[in-house]
Amino acid sequence: MRDALDTLEAACRAADAKRAAIPDDPGLARLRRLMSESVSFGHAYQEILADHFRGRAPGATVEALMLGLRERGTKALTEPKVQRRLSSLDAEQLRAVCTRLQNLKPEIAQAWTPEEVEALAVVWRNLK
Repeated sequence: MRDALDTLEAACRAADAKRAAIPDDPGLARLRRLMSESVSFGHAYQEILADHFRGRAPGATVEALMLGLRERGTKALTEPKVQRRLSSLDAEQLRAVCTRLQNLKPEIAQAWTPEEVEALAVVWRNLK
C-alpha cells in the first residue's frame, strides 16, 4: 500500500512542478477575477462583451455601411456617415465587406470591380 501512496505522491509532485513551470495566462486570471462572487453577472458580461468587440464594428454598423455602399456605390465613400462606419471596421471586417461587395447578385445591386474595392481599401487606410 505504501508503494502505491509513494507513487501517487511522486506523480502529484511531478504534476505540480510541471504546472509551476507554465507562465500564468493573464486572460485566464481576468476570467477567474470575473467569476468572483463579488462581481455581478451583468458586469462580467459587459466586460467580456466589450473585449470581444474592441476594435471591431458592431454588426449593425457593418450592415448600415453595406446598405450605403450597395445603394450609392463609390460615391458613398465621400459621405461622413459612411466614412465613420468604414473607419470602425477592423481588417477582417473590411475583407468581409469587400468580398460581399464583389459577390453582389445582379438583382440586388451591381457587383463592385476590383478597382472599386481598391478605392474602398484606400479610403479605409486613410481613415485609420
